[in-house]
Amino acid sequence: MVLSLIAAADAVLSPKQKELGVVLVNIGATTTSLIVYEEGELLYLSVLPIGGVHITNDLAVGLRIM
Repeated sequence: MVLSLIAAADAVLSPKQKELGVVLVNIGATTTSLIVYEEGELLYLSVLPIGGVHITNDLAVGLRIM
């Protein structure tokens, strides 16, 4: 089993980017995932329970278009 965020990072980030340091943010419908690499090593990984649906809903309420 592989965490989907690690698989996504392997698919889109080059080894050079991981070596220099990079943050990958994956905004999904219901969750936002965050992964940080530095010197080629995984430093931090987090999954937040806020996604695109929440952001869109907040904008709609704030702009009163709902």
